[in-house]
Amino acid sequence: MSGYHKPLTIYCRATSLGRVIQAECDDVVNGFFASRLSDPGFLNAWATSGMRLRQWLRNGLNFYVREQLRTRIAIDRIESGAIDTAAGDSRDANAPSESGAAADAVFERAWAASALESAMASTRRALRDAGRECDWELFWNQKVRSVPCEMVARERGMTEAQVRQRVFAVAEQMRYALREVLVKDGAPTPDLAQEIRSMMEALHGHGT
Repeated sequence: MSGYHKPLTIYCRATSLGRVIQAECDDVVNGFFASRLSDPGFLNAWATSGMRLRQWLRNGLNFYVREQLRTRIAIDRIESGAIDTAAGDSRDANAPSESGAAADAVFERAWAASALESAMASTRRALRDAGRECDWELFWNQKVRSVPCEMVARERGMTEAQVRQRVFAVAEQMRYALREVLVKDGAPTPDLAQEIRSMMEALHGHGT
């Protein structure tokens, strides 16, 4: 769940779900995980839902907050006998927050960033274990820092062809790692190319 915790926390903040039950968003997500992941039926139900895991968790978080709100209202009524408790909670729920579509877009962007970070970490770890961490540095310098290939080659005492070959190999390993993340999220293999395109669009904020 490490790859989902931060996106869900960001979503919680965007929707003011934490404010609804007067709790920090990090605590809300931790409570949600503790509540749902202790029940084998929760993930079993996801497996037959046809949904992406990130969407299942996002929806589950909303249901969890509603449950917590109902519980808190019930406790407040019992302890204080206050008839207007529910109205007070409604005011909390109406605190400024993103609209549904905007909050979903924020969540998708956060999850895409988390998925990419996970794929990068997996790739770098695999290269380090194989004694090829220098290949990651070649990839990072050329593809992320945009250092010209000829400059990278000169600094490393390599030919440009060698640099391109190693950078290409790392990029392929990254793509494989990213596909693994998407498959674990529930994407069918035939849909992976479209999933990656959608993820990139979310990262660049298209349609928001």
